[in-house]
Amino acid sequence: MEWLNAVLQGILLGGLYALLAAGLSLMFGVMRIVNLAHGVLAVVAAYLGYFLVDKLSVPAFLCILIVIPVMAGIGYVLQLGLLNPAIARGGLAPILVTFGLAVVVTNLLQQFFSADTRSIQTGTIATDSIQINDEIAIGVFPLLTFIVGVVVIAGLQTYLSRSRTGRAMRAASDDIRGGHHRRPRLPLGHAHRRGGARCRAGGRRSDQPGVRHPRGQSRLPGDSCLPTYRPAAEGGELMTIQESATMPVKVRRATKSSWTGLAVMTPILILLALGPYILGRGMQQNLVILFSLIVLGTMWNLLAGYGGMVSIGQQAYIGIGAYGLVYIADTLGIDPFLAVPLAVIIAGVLSLPISFLAFRLSGGYFAIGTWVIAEVVKLIVEQMDVLGAGSGVSFMAVTELSPGRRIAYVYWLSLIAVVIAIAVTYLLMRSRLGLGFTAIRDDSVAAGSLGVRVTRSKRTPAWAVRWPGR
Repeated sequence: MEWLNAVLQGILLGGLYALLAAGLSLMFGVMRIVNLAHGVLAVVAAYLGYFLVDKLSVPAFLCILIVIPVMAGIGYVLQLGLLNPAIARGGLAPILVTFGLAVVVTNLLQQFFSADTRSIQTGTIATDSIQINDEIAIGVFPLLTFIVGVVVIAGLQTYLSRSRTGRAMRAASDDIRGGHHRRPRLPLGHAHRRGGARCRAGGRRSDQPGVRHPRGQSRLPGDSCLPTYRPAAEGGELMTIQESATMPVKVRRATKSSWTGLAVMTPILILLALGPYILGRGMQQNLVILFSLIVLGTMWNLLAGYGGMVSIGQQAYIGIGAYGLVYIADTLGIDPFLAVPLAVIIAGVLSLPISFLAFRLSGGYFAIGTWVIAEVVKLIVEQMDVLGAGSGVSFMAVTELSPGRRIAYVYWLSLIAVVIAIAVTYLLMRSRLGLGFTAIRDDSVAAGSLGVRVTRSKRTPAWAVRWPGR
């Protein structure tokens, strides 16, 4: 009977997950808005309830009547102030806005409530249960949560399918052209308006020609008879279109501004290389953090800015590289500085099979998919005792070095990583592969029709993003 009890508890817990997923399904599944701050806002509601119960002594179930309208007001303000402007800017803007909102809110919660877990005192209902037999018992609170989840989902489905507002929401999400292609409040297909004055004369305007027979010969526009020659330049000799197509094209991979930037950065780079000799240990540590952020930002910009693939799961590969470095150096006994490139290779090799799954997605689905992949990697690491089982591990292989030498070596490695990251990005975006990568960002279907290998082009810079995971 233990398996039956486990199944029942799983079903009740699924009711809680379904309740949390109902809002996300409404935003993403119906309105096509990717809200990555959904879970964080649920935690805000929980902390608000905790504050009312613990600080103001409001009864636990009475605070629900307070939390729901307060969170509804917060959601309304966020919709008007953040989501609507982000939606107007494109499909990826809501992902970035809600991701940034989640990060900000998470840090604010840690500042006000710390990272310790809290619980709301709900009385005996949290421990009461309904005894089915000697081995099976159903908790009252999980049962109530399951019932509320079922009622919310059923009510949401009824609202979306039966009410006028719900049908309008679904229609707005299905209309991929948006609301700017027609006048407001003008229904498409309205019998009276479609039969108005502008659609007389056989159902079309007088200035529109009739539709030709589908098997008739096609005709070019009247002004399409262009000459087969054109001047090579203003005042130059005439040449045919075929001749102009075969002319060699000069490709410039650098400009005066790029050479000027290189000339300015070279002495700065030399000065930074002397950092361990002229800077204190604290300043070196701050620069190491800055170098790491530059590398991560550059690689993420390569994937999202140039490639149009917004990934919010790159922390998985950072963790793989870090844990791989600790395992190789501490457990296998390999030199820690030799373990760094090995950890890079491990992160890159593991990213290859994951890419076959992730690159089947695009847009918001790709962002959510990378998020899920990162969570799966986290759960796997938490089950491995050799990696600390989620509690973290210390890098003991470098303790043999003196603190001064250790921070100096890490400083130089971080500086080298910055130089490599910027150089790789610069050279990649000025290569044929980089050109195809930007074409995929603009339109992957059009890029594929022009001969760009879409999946292969995506996988190359995506693998480059993994190497800072060390």
